[in-house]
Amino acid sequence: MGGETICVDMGSGAAELHMPTTVKTISEALSSLTHAELKKAFDPEDMKKQQVYPSIWNLEEILETFLLRNFDELQEFYVKSAKNNEAIFLFMV
Repeated sequence: MGGETICVDMGSGAAELHMPTTVKTISEALSSLTHAELKKAFDPEDMKKQQVYPSIWNLEEILETFLLRNFDELQEFYVKSAKNNEAIFLFMV
């Protein structure tokens, strides 16, 4: 995930911490992306081939109802965190 590893791998990868400067960089990168760019880059066959969990990428509505909505929420989360000069703790469960 690209952050500073702060604990051992507990089965889904190690927990990581993104410091405020990294959060700002990620926020800027996410803010520059548009839905049109994401739609153009989305390749459900490649997601299936790469075995990206969960195996839902071939569902017709997945891009609009799941990915873009969650991208918007992630983008907003990073923008608010960057504005507040916050660090972000990441852990996959």
